[in-house]
Parts: sequence; C-alpha cells; structure tokens
Amino acid sequence: PRIRFNERKLEGELKLADGRRVAVKGKIDRIEECGGRWNILDYKIGSTARLPQKSFDLKERQRWHCSLASVQLPLYLHLFEENFPHLRGCVDGGLYLLGGRAIEIKWLFGEMMDAAMERQSDYLRAAAVLAAEILDPALPFDPAPDPQTSCPRCEFKVMCGRQWM
Repeated sequence: PRIRFNERKLEGELKLADGRRVAVKGKIDRIEECGGRWNILDYKIGSTARLPQKSFDLKERQRWHCSLASVQLPLYLHLFEENFPHLRGCVDGGLYLLGGRAIEIKWLFGEMMDAAMERQSDYLRAAAVLAAEILDPALPFDPAPDPQTSCPRCEFKVMCGRQWM
C-alpha cells in the first residue's frame, strides 16, 4: 500500500430524510492506495473496537446498539467519497488495532466489496436517522437496554454517569 495522507481533515454533509443537511467533519488517521483500491484507516489504541456487523438490519432500530456499533468509519468513507467523487465505489475502511499482542486490521467490507455500496448506503441512512434523533428535542434520551454489556466499552460512559461499569 502507498500512504497518500495522514491525519487528513475532511468536511461534508449528511442528508437527512426530511431534506435537512447536517455538517459532518472528521480527521482520518490514514488514507492509502493499494492497487486501485483506497483504504480509509482509523487507528485504535485498544483491541476491542467494533465495526458494524454483517447482520446489521436498517429495519431493526432497537438492535442498532449491538449490530451497528459505530458510524464513525462509514462517515469517514462518506466524507472521502464526497471530497474525491471520482474514487467513489473503490473505497474500503478499516480499524487499525494497535492495542493487542499484534497489530491487526479489521476491514469494514474486506472481501465483500461487491456488496459495499449497498451496505454503505444502509450505514449512512442509519447515521442520518441517528442525527435526526439527536436533533429532535421532543425525543427523550433512552439509556442502553443492557448497561452491563454496552457501557463498559463506551467512550462516553462518563457523560452518562456509568463510568463505574
């Protein structure tokens, strides 16, 4: 792989179902090119970072906390493709796990690049739903359905008062 960018800041928009647009920005740790494919890599110090599961189903909103895990990497891919539209469709993302016994990369799509566009579309629709929910003052905040399982690995547990988990 040929490293093209490190700590690249990108900005773009996420379109919500009602037509509103939300500004999105991020700093991508590493962008590399490998044989015509572009890889968006996010460094993680721990060894337990999670990607959306293959079983993620857009229709099962109540299970997103388990199956979606995080929209960070799909949003990074979206930002990259918005800023480099000529590279759309040949982009994968990965978590570069630095906290285990050996460095490991977990790929968002990997060998399933043929299904990448459909899955990425679902991830972005989920991100748009989440953004709309966050922006809706009438929607109450609901805690995690299973705090013993969900909260220990959440990086926001202090804000919710669950740092003891």
